[in-house]
Amino acid sequence: AGHYQDARLLHNVPALVLWADIYNIRLGDRVVVRITDPEGGVIHAYESVMDKTQARRFLYSGIKRKSLYWPDGTYSGEISIYRKTKDGTEQRFQAKRQVLLH
Repeated sequence: AGHYQDARLLHNVPALVLWADIYNIRLGDRVVVRITDPEGGVIHAYESVMDKTQARRFLYSGIKRKSLYWPDGTYSGEISIYRKTKDGTEQRFQAKRQVLLH
């Protein structure tokens, strides 16, 4: 179940989790996940380099609530994939999401 499409959630949700269903992830791609609080501070960060190419990969990362309630406000999440190209430059693919906790 879950409330992944909701733009507003109660501030007593047990965790904030970002997930992505990624197609054509490649060996060496770097995945970065960040969740920021209403003040803009990073409350969760995860980074990993993919050890194999996959046609489809489901990734998720998040943080559990550590007190009775999350502070009210808008939380932002971002999943970025960084890929080196043949000419040595880096491509970035990114998905962002915001949710209001109240």
